[in-house]
Amino acid sequence: MSAELRKRRPGKTKTGRRTQTRDRKFSQNHCLNDEVSPSRLLFRNSVFFAIGLTLSLYMGYKHVIYMNTLHENRLWFSNIKEVEREISFRTESGLYYSYYKQMLKAPSINQGLYELTHDNMTENWRTINVLERMNIYQEVILSIMYRMFNIAKWLEPVYFYIDTVLFLHGMYVIALYCTSWMLSGSWLSGVLTAAFYIFNKEDTTRVEFTIPLRESFSLPFLFMQIAFITYYFRPQLSQLKQRIVCCFIGLCTLFFVLTWQFAQFVLLLQAMALFGCAVLDMVPLQKIKTIYIIHIISLMTVCTSQFFHPMILGSLVLSFIPAAFMVFHIKGKNSLPCGIMGRIFRIIFYIISVLGLMVAVNNIIKNIINIEADEHIFKFLSAKFGLLIPAISGTVRIFTLNFGLEKSLALKGLPGNVKHNIVRFLQVFDKLFKFLELPAFYFVRDFDANLYLCTGAFGFLPFDTFERLSSNGLFPLYLVVQTALLVILAIALVQNWKNESSLIDNCHAKDTLQVESKSTSHILSERPELVFHAIQTVFFGLMALSTMRFKYLWTPEMCILAGFAIGDSKTWKFLVKKFNITSELTCLPALYAELDELREFYDPDTVDLMEWIKNSTSKSAVFSGSMQLLAGVKLCTGRKLTNHPHYEDKQLREKTIQVQVLCFVPVSRTQYWLGPTTRKNPENPTLYYIQYKHIENMPGCAVVQNHYWPQ
Repeated sequence: MSAELRKRRPGKTKTGRRTQTRDRKFSQNHCLNDEVSPSRLLFRNSVFFAIGLTLSLYMGYKHVIYMNTLHENRLWFSNIKEVEREISFRTESGLYYSYYKQMLKAPSINQGLYELTHDNMTENWRTINVLERMNIYQEVILSIMYRMFNIAKWLEPVYFYIDTVLFLHGMYVIALYCTSWMLSGSWLSGVLTAAFYIFNKEDTTRVEFTIPLRESFSLPFLFMQIAFITYYFRPQLSQLKQRIVCCFIGLCTLFFVLTWQFAQFVLLLQAMALFGCAVLDMVPLQKIKTIYIIHIISLMTVCTSQFFHPMILGSLVLSFIPAAFMVFHIKGKNSLPCGIMGRIFRIIFYIISVLGLMVAVNNIIKNIINIEADEHIFKFLSAKFGLLIPAISGTVRIFTLNFGLEKSLALKGLPGNVKHNIVRFLQVFDKLFKFLELPAFYFVRDFDANLYLCTGAFGFLPFDTFERLSSNGLFPLYLVVQTALLVILAIALVQNWKNESSLIDNCHAKDTLQVESKSTSHILSERPELVFHAIQTVFFGLMALSTMRFKYLWTPEMCILAGFAIGDSKTWKFLVKKFNITSELTCLPALYAELDELREFYDPDTVDLMEWIKNSTSKSAVFSGSMQLLAGVKLCTGRKLTNHPHYEDKQLREKTIQVQVLCFVPVSRTQYWLGPTTRKNPENPTLYYIQYKHIENMPGCAVVQNHYWPQ
């Protein structure tokens, strides 16, 4: 007989029971062996954290080297003369750098600060406090550091200045990396975010050719602040961690506001995004209030440091935050539950209330303090979008329809009869305001508005931006992620509101309110930081679409969300296999080719003009001309000016209009012209006019043409 092995039949024998017991013990021991001990888990997390942190530092360092190489290759900065280096800081960049140079040349730090607070070189017709008027504390701090630490032993002043800005942008990349890492839980997201940012540098940064611009200093602090807010919104943080993170948020917000005059508008967008998170009940209200308080403290600290600058006191964000607190009080800490339609109407009511209260508070502040510094910004918005704005002077103002409504972008493309009916309606509306003696509204398109409308940076975002961002997959990936997040957010809100509806039904059925709310679990229930990014990116995107200069707010957020989307290794493998996403690798050859491209700064006409001014005019000479050119005159020659590019002052704007009339040379588009000529004013021999011509490049706009042939 042959023996064979067969499956053991179940039976209640002594041997069977002993075998089953042994198998059960083996299974338990095997499961225990699969569990990772706490010490081993801590070691593994520490290793991954160390790898991620090292990679973040490496990406930031390589970005600094990359930007520095591009700057050197583009201008041959180490080889050109000092005057050429200074001329390369175009327009307002040269004006800001001139104060750094002025502080270094001062006999002492105290004397340099006194000269800044009693300056009659920037505007020769009056003495101004530059620290109040402009955001130049970064130049002051760098100049003090350069003198105190005797950095002249190792670096020239200009290289210390440039290296500091590039170092901040290295921190900028690290902040983007860490934000994406925190959102996804994988440092792979951080690497991809940094790669997206670097490979799309044409649309994510312009620091390599605008070093001294205010945003070159401020944007790194903004995205460091966003990184800390991302961590702060994480649930289950200890009180100690929350306090420490709030300190870092406050420091970053303070330096962000201190270094850029337009930071208040960015904080307004962030405050609106936070308000949206609050009214949707997706982020704890107490944390949002804490961020608002940090905003107020930072703004008021900067306002004090700038000698109570009126533009900060009258900023919309300082009016929005008190309005938001009023709405939060109306909303209540624990509002009664209601149905879906009730919640929708509540949210609409909250939005209308906060905007109305913001306008009311802002008007009260401006009427009390009599603020006119930001008047030109609202004129620009009115002219660009065809908006009605309140009349600034007089009880009643008639609509200037010929320059406003008829040519406004808001009515462009409408049929003629529709435009005619709208015009007639507004005329009747204006007559009604006159009859009731109420303040009217009007359209504005004057010199101030045209100055911005005719500048490409303040135009709408061009379509070719999306083509460039799509060439390596960034924009399509971002669009998918943003859409998915908004859809998931809508689903989460409906789930929450349905839960409230069922709570109401249960309350009515039991005739009592002692019913606990059901817990709703969804993908965003433990991810409030993700909700914040999804909403804030919408506001940044709208700002970028309307004004091209602010695309540098939106594109870094694109990089963060795109990197977050493919942070999971399984998702990454799926996308590579399904959609053949290898475009980032194809960017590397272009990147290296750009590093090999060597160019040189070359502007002999401007160099000749600056040399002529320094050698042929007295140090007390005063110069008038285009704002862009005069910034270079102050930096390279130290001569006095009548006007300059920093435009946030009403008297300066009026003076600039007068200068435009004096220095403008009307020529046809085809005429050849050898200007501008530098000529003296016969009534004032120390005043020179640098004439220039305007060539029309679009209806209602002109560009300045400069060829320097001093006479």
